[in-house]
Amino acid sequence: MGMVLLCFTSWAQNNGNDTITPPVLKTATVINDEGVVRLLWEIDRTIDYDLIVWEDNYQVGAFVDLDTVLIDSIKANNINSWQDDQSQANEKARSYKISYNIRESDTEGKYESHPYNTTHLTTSFDTCQMNIELIWSRHVASKAFRNFNDTIKIEHYNIWRSVDGNDFEKIGETSTVGQGDTSHTDTTYTDTQIQYDRNYKYFVEMVPQEGPFLKSKSNRVGLRTEMPDDPEYINIDSLITRGRNIHLTFSIDSASQLNRYVLMRSENKEGPYDTLKHFNHSDRPLQYTDKSARPANRRYYYQVAAVNQCGALTTRSDTINNIVLSVSKQNLTHQISWKMFTQLAGSHITYQVYRKGGKGMEGSRYELQQTMEHSTFTDDDIQSYKAEGVSSEFCYYVTADIDHQNGGKTIVTSHKSCLYVKPQVFIPNAFIPNDNSNERNRRFRPELTFIPRDYLLIIYNRRGKKIFESHNYDNPWKGQIKGGKKAPAGTYIYYLEVKNPGQPLIHKKGQVTLIYR
Repeated sequence: MGMVLLCFTSWAQNNGNDTITPPVLKTATVINDEGVVRLLWEIDRTIDYDLIVWEDNYQVGAFVDLDTVLIDSIKANNINSWQDDQSQANEKARSYKISYNIRESDTEGKYESHPYNTTHLTTSFDTCQMNIELIWSRHVASKAFRNFNDTIKIEHYNIWRSVDGNDFEKIGETSTVGQGDTSHTDTTYTDTQIQYDRNYKYFVEMVPQEGPFLKSKSNRVGLRTEMPDDPEYINIDSLITRGRNIHLTFSIDSASQLNRYVLMRSENKEGPYDTLKHFNHSDRPLQYTDKSARPANRRYYYQVAAVNQCGALTTRSDTINNIVLSVSKQNLTHQISWKMFTQLAGSHITYQVYRKGGKGMEGSRYELQQTMEHSTFTDDDIQSYKAEGVSSEFCYYVTADIDHQNGGKTIVTSHKSCLYVKPQVFIPNAFIPNDNSNERNRRFRPELTFIPRDYLLIIYNRRGKKIFESHNYDNPWKGQIKGGKKAPAGTYIYYLEVKNPGQPLIHKKGQVTLIYR
């Protein structure tokens, strides 16, 4: 702390200290981004004393002397000025007063001006409400700030704003709060005309009742209205139906600055959507298994959305649904159909149909039947698999490969749906267990064009006693009784049951003759 000594030559001499009028500070305005302060004052032109400028930075209890600096004399007029290049009033409010340099024991405080502080402005950006609040120091007595200019009557404050480096424009002014001796000018202002990702700079301008030519500007405050960057994309990478569950995986733009995401589901594309799970961006991998779904007969629509720090949903993925198959048959022709992804305008979609069947149940696997861009498939080659030992069950599922407009890809796999071919039954009336020339003649079982899912064969002797039972088509009667002994030649009674899901039970009863050579 110190003092700045201003020396000038007056146009006249005073005749005594009693006639001296104390100097009057008129403004203390911040003139640039570095916080340089310019003071303006009025003085008695008849005096012949040096002038001292005092500063208080609010870190001490009262004004103390500043270092003395001599400057050039000031021309005689009623308004004088001085500039404080070291004030840094952009960091905090500064308070000034000036006095005549009259060094007499009884003159302390007698020939000095009232204190005059700079207006210190602070701003804060509310990202959720999309506004910027301005608060600045008041020119009245305050417990928080000492030596404030409570003798100045404020008309109002002007609010000035610059956007993205353009010229400052006045955007508003404050009003008077209260009445009479308790009235004061409001020192807050909220700028609601805000956009994201812009550079804003503000200062406020104190307008005293004495006249607009004595306005004092605050420090300038700049800020950028940034919201954390939304992801450019969110992709549902896969939607796989496994039994009664739907398993989803998804990926998020790695440049996203958001940390919260939500997975939603609806049974209607237009909504409403229910929240299934909240994710953090740090979760790896991003996946979810929907165990409450019924994918074989209901269509579910899924979306993933980013959640910004205000709780609003921003970037959303495309809406992806599971594929529900419709299967039907007529004789030995199977018709498979499903609903296309019509809601994905602009995306390229191909479908693949897979089938398992036409072989024995063991070792059977799904094989690609056709790739297409439409949503129906006719399987008309079932007749070619009509042979003994071939399963009557033919199962299908469909996959969709989706190339999105944003460059992402999604794989959707439907549930598996099965059809059963009704077997034709031919039952031999005799067999020869010791016929070494023909293996088929050495065992007894019905000849079936397709193996059913449920199978029962029972053999009775002539007295009605059960001597053989099989639930497996690959386990025929080889002419043996309990203990592996040969059954006597003769006539036996068979009972057969054949059943597939959704088909009537086929049952047959008759006689078969066992012959030895």
